[in-house]
Amino acid sequence: RVSINERALRSFFTVFAHHMEDDVHHLARRVLTLATDKLLPVVKRLMREYKLSPEIVQLVGGGGGAPALVPALAQRLGLSYTIAQHCEVISAIGVALGIIRDVVERTVLNPTEADLIAIRQEAVRSVEAMGAVPETIEVSVEVDLRSKRVTAVATGQSEFRTRVMGIAPLSDAELHEIAARSMRLPAAQVELRGRTAFLAAFVGRRSVRRRFRLVHKETHPARVLNHEGVIRLQLQDCASVAATTVQEAKSVVASLIESLTTYGDAGGLVPDLYVLLSAKIIDMTGLVQESHINAVLEIELQGLPAQEPLVILATRKR
Repeated sequence: RVSINERALRSFFTVFAHHMEDDVHHLARRVLTLATDKLLPVVKRLMREYKLSPEIVQLVGGGGGAPALVPALAQRLGLSYTIAQHCEVISAIGVALGIIRDVVERTVLNPTEADLIAIRQEAVRSVEAMGAVPETIEVSVEVDLRSKRVTAVATGQSEFRTRVMGIAPLSDAELHEIAARSMRLPAAQVELRGRTAFLAAFVGRRSVRRRFRLVHKETHPARVLNHEGVIRLQLQDCASVAATTVQEAKSVVASLIESLTTYGDAGGLVPDLYVLLSAKIIDMTGLVQESHINAVLEIELQGLPAQEPLVILATRKR
């Protein structure tokens, strides 16, 4: 069954191809190629900037042109894709439900723990002033010792979003299935390694043959899903996952730093750490010193019950 829009599109391309003295299908492919030429460098730059492997990237299409552009773009990049439900009005929905975000950046010669906390709190106050609900605010702090710059990125959800997103939580079995499908692994090779009230961390086992070698290397992809089944975090190879409590968090972090710190010409590189706490993911990948990690962790855990569950994921810094 052909819709009115499809008939109109076919009619347009028939007339257009006749005017251009070209084949209809060839002309349509040329239009898609020209359109996706503009999108290709943007997606590639984002993947490079966030160090995303193609195997963990999925394009999600929204907007009126998504059903035409996204499949063509995904095919050229060799990526999987999905089209958002009601994609034709996703822009309007996005305005109403959009994430509130702000960036605070300061030049600090030798940043102390107090400097990091002050900049973090400034970012939090900024998104709160823009309407973010305090319980939803997540902050990542990055320290660049070379350029003497400290950056805090705060994101949060509006009150309207928190009220309308009342989707029923999924069972652990359903979350397990989504995680395994995302990793492209059999469910038997994926296990739940830790959870909070709203987040679940799954880790898989994948055997990878090294180039020109018979030896297989085992990697451990990880996915963090919220209770609605949305993938909040993807890691290509997770070195360790520790399910613990607020009371034990600092000692667990210290142990992970000791065991996963790598050493090179620039000295010791502390591992990249993510802390799952209630519905929040605390991103500590931009912190390069153990004292900075402890300072941010201290303020994030302040005032919480000692037995509140949390999960810490660690990867070796590359």
